[in-house]
Amino acid sequence: MIPDQLVVHSPKATNNDIKLLFGTTLYDLKVAEMPATAALTVRDGLRLFSPAAALVRVPESFFSCIHSRRKW
Repeated sequence: MIPDQLVVHSPKATNNDIKLLFGTTLYDLKVAEMPATAALTVRDGLRLFSPAAALVRVPESFFSCIHSRRKW
């Protein structure tokens, strides 16, 4: 499954949506400082939030959306 949006955290970001193909977007989120090293994992040269660190940052609506997409 391809996510609808990917959020990129950076002190140099401009809080803009960058529209991509197939209705997907990149959102560059301006942050004052980068997350602690313990909250990150490196994969294919990218610094990514660990699953636990990512889950504590998502809004409540994320869980409602996932629940509604799930096939029982």
